[in-house]
Order: sequence, then C-alpha cells, then structure tokens
Amino acid sequence: MVDSHNYYFVASDGRRGDITRCHTFQPEIEDPEDYYYYLWTEAIQGYFVLRQHFLEGKPQQWFLRAEVETEERGPWVFDEVTEEIKSLLESGDQL
Repeated sequence: MVDSHNYYFVASDGRRGDITRCHTFQPEIEDPEDYYYYLWTEAIQGYFVLRQHFLEGKPQQWFLRAEVETEERGPWVFDEVTEEIKSLLESGDQL
C-alpha cells in the first residue's frame, strides 16, 4: 500500500510493516499461468518476506510468509539475508 510517499503492508493479524527498503525475487517461471513472486522487506518493525501468487495471469493477494528475527539490525543484515533468500529460491525451494 502507498500512503503519502510511504510504502507499508498490513498483515492479516493487524500488524503493520512500514517498509524502509525492499528487494524483489522472481524465481524461474516454469508455468506462466501459475507462479510466485517474492518481496523481501526491511521495515521499521523488522524483516519480512511476502509472497504473491500469480494464477491464470492474475495477481492474487500478498501473503506474509516469514518474519526474520535477528539480534542485530543494519544494512549488512538485509544484504546477508537477501543472498540467503536468493540462494533458496534459485535452488527451487519456496518460502
């Protein structure tokens, strides 16, 4: 969602994530009628992975797939987890 130049999401449990930075992942599409798209976010509230299903050419609702908990915060955390997520998705795993 966008609100006055701010991007955020609201999870089904009511938690809000005010996105400060994000990275998108598009795993290889084997079936153009049925695939997933991922958004890895750093938010003021923490780190989150969201997933959107595209079915029959139509985007479905975004879902919060994971919250990544870390003891430290900083640009290196986002970058390190970005590489881990990329590796997982390139190996064919789903989040």
